[in-house]
Amino acid sequence: MSITQEEQDVIAKLFPPTGTEDGENTTGEDDGDTGEKTPESVTGDDLMSRLDDIEDEDLAAESEVRAKLKHLLEEEAATLFTLESLKDKVDVMAKSQAVGISEKEYAALEGAFKACTPEEGGADIEKAVLKEYIVKELKDVFTDLTISAWSEVLAPPPPKLEPTPAPSGGNGEEQTDGAQSEKGEDDGSDEAPVITTITLTALLDSCGDHVSSFKTKMAIEEVAIVKAVVQQCSEEGPDFLASAFQEALMESKDKVSAEVVKSWTEILAPLVSGGDSEEDEGGLKTNGAAFKAKRAAQNWSAATGLAQNEMGVILEAFETLNPDEWYQGGSVGKNELLAHAVAIKLPVCTCSSWTDILKTEADDEALPEDSPIQFDEFLQERKKMVHVAQFRLLKDEVSLVMSAFSDISPRALDCNTKFPARTIKAKLDTSSLTGSKQASYESLFGMGLDLEYSYFECLAFRADEQIAYDTGMTAGEACVLRTAFIALDNERNEFLKGKVKSADLYALLVERGKAFGAVEKLAWSTYLNAANSSNEDVDFNLFVSERGLQTEEAKFQISKDEIKRVREQFTYLDEQDTGKVVFTELLDKLKEEYALLGEDMGELWSQLRNHVTQDKDGKVSLVDFLMGRTEIALMNQGNLTSAEILDMKSQYENDDTQLEWKDYLLTRAPLVVEKRERKTIPQGEDAKRFLMKSKAGERDGEVVTLPDLLIQGCTELCRHKPQGLDAVTWLGQWLLENNPNQPNVIVPNC
Repeated sequence: MSITQEEQDVIAKLFPPTGTEDGENTTGEDDGDTGEKTPESVTGDDLMSRLDDIEDEDLAAESEVRAKLKHLLEEEAATLFTLESLKDKVDVMAKSQAVGISEKEYAALEGAFKACTPEEGGADIEKAVLKEYIVKELKDVFTDLTISAWSEVLAPPPPKLEPTPAPSGGNGEEQTDGAQSEKGEDDGSDEAPVITTITLTALLDSCGDHVSSFKTKMAIEEVAIVKAVVQQCSEEGPDFLASAFQEALMESKDKVSAEVVKSWTEILAPLVSGGDSEEDEGGLKTNGAAFKAKRAAQNWSAATGLAQNEMGVILEAFETLNPDEWYQGGSVGKNELLAHAVAIKLPVCTCSSWTDILKTEADDEALPEDSPIQFDEFLQERKKMVHVAQFRLLKDEVSLVMSAFSDISPRALDCNTKFPARTIKAKLDTSSLTGSKQASYESLFGMGLDLEYSYFECLAFRADEQIAYDTGMTAGEACVLRTAFIALDNERNEFLKGKVKSADLYALLVERGKAFGAVEKLAWSTYLNAANSSNEDVDFNLFVSERGLQTEEAKFQISKDEIKRVREQFTYLDEQDTGKVVFTELLDKLKEEYALLGEDMGELWSQLRNHVTQDKDGKVSLVDFLMGRTEIALMNQGNLTSAEILDMKSQYENDDTQLEWKDYLLTRAPLVVEKRERKTIPQGEDAKRFLMKSKAGERDGEVVTLPDLLIQGCTELCRHKPQGLDAVTWLGQWLLENNPNQPNVIVPNC
């Protein structure tokens, strides 16, 4: 039995002996005809009163035994106990806790094992027989998760591989029977026996490993390694040096992935290096429960996107309130769970988020009972909150994607698990989303239906596309900035506050933005240096907005101020987020705004209609509108005429080119201007402007225009005053000698 002697002594005090006529002491009453004594049955509530009556001198108030029995009797207040049944109950509690399963599961497995044990007895039974019994008799008693885990423990061994036929002898003849027999005996001696039976101890231990795997998200192999190392290090007590524990763990590092080894180090390194006193010379101590709690927080954090600290508090709360069932659909009281959201454990903003989820009518004094909530239910609501902020998307869209992936995932959704795009598309109904969002998902699935994506990857793609759509920056740059802000927020334990230190952000962008060009890096440096000099934190929304304006200014050759005005009015008119607005309405809105500011849109804006692509309903996209403004800007600079641009559009539609229209325009514009200048003979004022801008050459790195060169030559002519035709000859000779395009040969002195 696992019940301790102290526990047996205390239980005996709860069932005091009663006197009989023959003077013997019994613990029951006369059964009448037989004269036998029946055991006294007492409710858990009455036993609780008897436990409270035991003096502190006999059982300390802080005793673990008192606390254990008190918890049991509170849970079983209406249950009738005898002396023996209470002992059995405590014994099962101890045994089930030792292997890590619930009392109900322990009793069911023990009962199933006994039911399948053959009449002649034996320490082990066939796995197949036990599995058949469990699936048949217990499937309606336990969850599918539990039955599946037990079936996995009892699964048949993998099929034995057929031996490769022995080659024939060198002379083409087969080996003799004696040689074959000898070979077979040798092979048999090296093969491990196939185990098809299991003992009760092995069954309980294996099922306990699966429960630990469910709770911590560690693989079964890692669970077994950690359990063995904990047992090894706990020989002298439950607490042991972290350095010794780490050393023992690392002996099995080849049996797990590099990522798992890294996680072990992240947990144990601070403990190994910690400790300032002489007593802590070997590092700080830890224990098995603390290490497993940290590993669980790591794994659940990676699977959900919640911070490790918060995930640790959530797991601790559910394990405390409902240790046996929370991981397989069991619930806890909302108010009980909310009591764990305290500022000493979690940031204030996180505590507020818990309150938003858990505060219901159950807080009303008229409702006597606390309303329940399941682990998966609570976790899903928290994930929605965090992912909305983390990916900068609306809650409805996040809920839609989460629901689609939850339908695909057979168990609780791991946000990093990948599924084929074809499967995701079949489950994801985007009909409730706006046109621009639907188009974004179509572009994702358009990359290939055989590609695989995780829930996080889908949201990340949408987040970066949405930021690019809202600001004008590229999706690639949006990804780098967004993930950098999230990383820095998490490190400072101020999850998604939205502001980070400029120096920290710049250092991270330098590390992560190596693939970007000098333009982006210079823009980051300029913006962040300005923020650093004013000792201000960097706001994500302001930063990406500024980068978007800078990107579009370079792309469309329009001022940031004008782009900002166009975007604001476009967003105002596009209430349904269709990605298009009526062209005339947008133009009217812009005219009104410019008029209020006392500015004029200019005469060239009147030609905008000819340069903006509109659909059959007279609507235009933001990019097409800005591209039309680019064409007008080029006209305004005097480089192209409206007719030339329209002619280039016609050529673009007929050319076999991979360039987008704006890139095609900017590439061809200089060629069109050069061609026009070669064909045109300027006259009048145009001729004067042409001559004034004509370049004669360069001298000492500076441009010399033709008028400047002639003025200088005529000035020198006036100084020398040659007469008649000699003046023409002299000026011609001076121009030859001072031609800025003629090389100047310097002969060195020898």
